[in-house]
Amino acid sequence: MGNKKLVSRWGRFLCSAVVIGMISSVGYAAEEVEVKKAETTEVKKAEDAVNQPVWYVSYDKALAESKKAKKPVFAFFTGSDWCSWCIRLHKEVLDKKDFLDWAKTKVVLLKIDFPRQGNLDAKQKAANDDLSKKFNVRGFPTVILLKDEGVEFARTGYRRGGEKPYITYLDQLLKKEAQAKADKKE
Repeated sequence: MGNKKLVSRWGRFLCSAVVIGMISSVGYAAEEVEVKKAETTEVKKAEDAVNQPVWYVSYDKALAESKKAKKPVFAFFTGSDWCSWCIRLHKEVLDKKDFLDWAKTKVVLLKIDFPRQGNLDAKQKAANDDLSKKFNVRGFPTVILLKDEGVEFARTGYRRGGEKPYITYLDQLLKKEAQAKADKKE
């Protein structure tokens, strides 16, 4: 009888060990799946970051890239940390994948920021102030489309509807400029 109790205890112990081992391996497998998901997400974010268009903060560098790439400049005058319409434009349009994909092939992005939290050095602040005066910017957000020589050909701001209607509108402005350029050559 004593041996049966001993075998029974060892049996229960072994069963318990097997069950605990199974639970641990399931937990480990689930943890491994979560790690793989996290790694995949990080890789995707890194790939997306590499494929994003550059937002220039230097007017001269944006113009140089515009000439090189033969694309107009999309100059975004913003108060990024205080202007509610600027923040909305950024969230609803400028941060969206469709817009960023469109921008990669159509324009050179230039951000001229006027934050209130003092995130700009004095040189950048002075350069942004000069650009605001040069282009007679009276409110925010203001988006100005510029030819590669820095001449304005269109101006807009916040528009309701999200990124798709905004892109459509920008395409209309670009098409109008392309037509004007073609007419001028004739």
